[in-house]
Amino acid sequence: MTQRRRVKLSANQRTDMWSRWKAGQSLHEIGRAFGKDHVSIQFLLSQHGGIAPARLDAPSPAGASAPRSRNFPESAFWPGISSG
Repeated sequence: MTQRRRVKLSANQRTDMWSRWKAGQSLHEIGRAFGKDHVSIQFLLSQHGGIAPARLDAPSPAGASAPRSRNFPESAFWPGISSG
C-alpha cells in the first residue's frame, strides 16, 4: 500500500475553502478550485466537523486580559476568619 501525500493549503486557501463551503459549494467544486481531490477537501472540512475554526488572530473581547476583581469578602471562603 502506498503512502498518501499530505494535503497542504496555505492560510489564504484555507480561508477561501471555508468561505466556499459556507456559501454552499460542493466538495467537487471546491476541490477543482484548488486542484485537489474532493476527498482531500472532505478530510480537511471533517477535521472541524464542517464548522470553520475560530480565527486565532482575532482581537480578544474587551477586558479579557484584565485581571478579575474580587466581588465578595474573604469571609465567604473562610467563615471563621473575620476580615477586620
